[in-house]
Amino acid sequence: MSCILRYRYLDNNNMTYIQRGVFENLPNLEKLYLQNNQIQISENGAFLFLPRIIYIDLRNNKDMMCGCHLPALVNYAKTTFNRPMKVEGECQTDTGNNQNKIIPIMEYSQCKNYSLFQRNLQCQTCSGITCKESEVTNCTGDEPVCQFKLSMDGIKLKFEKSCSTFRKCDDAMKNNTLTCNELTSGSTCVACCIGNLCNKKDFIVVCNENTTATSNGTFHWPMTKVGTNVTIPCHANVATRHCSSGKMEYSEMPTSHYVKSLKCSPFTGVWKEPDMSECYNTERITQQLENITSEDINEENVEEISTIVRDISKKAVYFKAKDIDLAVDIQEKMVPLISNVSTNITLNNILPSINDMINTPEEILMEAEQSGGTGSRMLEILEAIPENIPLEEQQITVLHPNFGIGAIKVENDSFNGAVYGISFGNKENGAKTMIYNNSDTSPQAKMVIDFISLPKYLLRRLNSKERSNVSRITFLSLKDDKLYRVKQNSSAKANATIISNIIAADVPNVQTMDLDEPVTISVGLTEKNPGNSKCVFWDQTPGQDPHWSSKGCNTTTYVPGEKMICSCDHLTSFAVLMEIYAIPAHGNTSHLLYITSYIGCGISLACLLLTVIFYVCSKYLRKLMASKILINLCISLAITNVIFLAGMQSYASEITACKAVAALLHFFILTSLMWTAVEALHIFVRMPSSMMKSSILAWGLPAAIVAITLGINHTNNYIRIADVCWLSKVPLYAAFLAPVVAILLFNFIVIFLAICRRSSKKSDEQSEHEIKKMRVFGIFSVTFLFVLSWVIAFIAVEEGAEVFHILFIIFNILLGMFIFIFYCICKKDARDAISSCACNRETGNFNINQ
Repeated sequence: MSCILRYRYLDNNNMTYIQRGVFENLPNLEKLYLQNNQIQISENGAFLFLPRIIYIDLRNNKDMMCGCHLPALVNYAKTTFNRPMKVEGECQTDTGNNQNKIIPIMEYSQCKNYSLFQRNLQCQTCSGITCKESEVTNCTGDEPVCQFKLSMDGIKLKFEKSCSTFRKCDDAMKNNTLTCNELTSGSTCVACCIGNLCNKKDFIVVCNENTTATSNGTFHWPMTKVGTNVTIPCHANVATRHCSSGKMEYSEMPTSHYVKSLKCSPFTGVWKEPDMSECYNTERITQQLENITSEDINEENVEEISTIVRDISKKAVYFKAKDIDLAVDIQEKMVPLISNVSTNITLNNILPSINDMINTPEEILMEAEQSGGTGSRMLEILEAIPENIPLEEQQITVLHPNFGIGAIKVENDSFNGAVYGISFGNKENGAKTMIYNNSDTSPQAKMVIDFISLPKYLLRRLNSKERSNVSRITFLSLKDDKLYRVKQNSSAKANATIISNIIAADVPNVQTMDLDEPVTISVGLTEKNPGNSKCVFWDQTPGQDPHWSSKGCNTTTYVPGEKMICSCDHLTSFAVLMEIYAIPAHGNTSHLLYITSYIGCGISLACLLLTVIFYVCSKYLRKLMASKILINLCISLAITNVIFLAGMQSYASEITACKAVAALLHFFILTSLMWTAVEALHIFVRMPSSMMKSSILAWGLPAAIVAITLGINHTNNYIRIADVCWLSKVPLYAAFLAPVVAILLFNFIVIFLAICRRSSKKSDEQSEHEIKKMRVFGIFSVTFLFVLSWVIAFIAVEEGAEVFHILFIIFNILLGMFIFIFYCICKKDARDAISSCACNRETGNFNINQ
């Protein structure tokens, strides 16, 4: 390739020194680009053996010292070969008093006695592979150079070293493109140099570069001297290969830069079979890590050590438990130093190391977690780095295949919210991460599904001391929950699976909980059929095993198989890790509770339906105002049970169905309570012909409340909390708790007044007084049981505690059974009416009080 190279671009390479001969033997090179380097000196003769060079670019090498070689070379090319040559760039010339003057390279004029060629040049002159020390000649003439010539005579190589002149050698090198492409019989290759004995080269036998493909992978072997071994990286350790001598008589190859670069000799050594026996030997990894662990890591050596650890961590897939434990030990020593060293050390060494360390097999990480808490410590390191990395700009984001981090500077008075978005990439879109300084920004416009949005009032509740501690907000995202599975380990629930990336935010040194405005989290789903799923965060409450919890987190949008958007009212110092938590099968306790719920609702439903049937079957009972109220109450409670049973099915996990279930539950719970209020009012004031008004009030008022709740916030007031579809926090208080409290107060006040009024009427008949007492007891008991079952259960639904589930089951069964027993079995007039209906007898003489 070097024979036909016409343009060479070496700009922006941090080159500082150009040696003589480094650009030799490029016979067709016309333009050489060396701008934007740090070149200070170029040796005499550095550009001499470029027979077709016409342009050299040396601009923006600010420390380059002036010299005579380039001005002399440009003049020689013009006068001798009539070849125009241009050199661009500036250099420094010493003007005395330690001051330098910047001038164009070609304007340097202190070269009066300078010559491109050395007088009385000594060259080695001989033929063959080896030459005697005495075979040296003083070359005469105006332009002496030393020459090396390689030619092919039949199947033998011929080597010649001699004196020559620059012009002759220049012409010979120009012909290399014709005579030196392949070493067939009659081919010739010529190389020239200046400097005493510059053609005195040793010759070595080599094996050419080679590639092998085995079951262990593909390996590239470099050019290697015959009789030596070469080692290259191989999985956990190294592979070795021996280069042996060839069978042909002339298999030598000179170390000449020209001949090496051409690779034009067909006579080479012979590669032996690779030795892969040490590829999976991890003892070398362990020894290297132990050596580093024993060192004192400080700001002076952290860059060197982090570089070594980065290279070792590339083999993390072969780590043993001890290896990952040692690697984490080293990282823990380096992380406290990152705030005082260059950010590049963290970005280029420490973070790539951790990314590779996450690739350690999960069973190895679990073993290391049990012995030394390794997985937990890796998470702590990932959380600590964005807290300590220097923020030279307003923000910083870093993305690796296994995780991403971010940090943003915060000023309390001007904080306007923040959004951290991330995408680990797929076949259609590349990986990306970003931070916006405004919570109103939508990262979805940037094709990022995963994001966490912090509200502008996040820091509002902080006191002055807490505010003084806030200087940044940090973000962390992980591609999967591998480290959390390791940390959870034996306490992990086998029936739970994380089906999204993990995204987290943290305000270092501050705990923010019970936010006025929730944090919004959006995560894409990795499962197309996630089944029952919910948003969770990583809960590390003291005294409990770390676990995923849904407390305080609500689902606002759910697109099955695509994404879930949630809101959360807290942000802990451990970072809020939001995830989708699929539950393919319930645990033993949860499963038992679900079955018991079905049975309990079924028993209550059966009792309520029997009550309705008995009262409807009797034409005398169904005409009474009290009976009509009871029938409506039972129908409302029965529908509530049916909706609850339907809402626990898998199809209710779809957000539209979930909202419908929540709205219907809201409506029928309120109507049930309203019918208790109608009954209480009827006890206090006889209303023989007010059923139509009572129905409008009992059914209409809850309908209006539900309609308003649906209309506000585009139906998003109804969400999924844990496994239940229900109201979000603010609507729960305004649209549910407030009406419930108002109805209960009304009931108790009216019942109290009714009792007081009845007791003050001395002339009332004793039987009527007993009937009123029974009705007061009945409606009070129904209200009490209803509140204990449905109201408290749905107020406490966010807690998700099993105790509320158990109480709901018990009191819901008692509610249905109480209504049936009290109103159908215990009341004599009801028993008589039912018996009469069953026996088809006349019932006109019954004395039933209204």
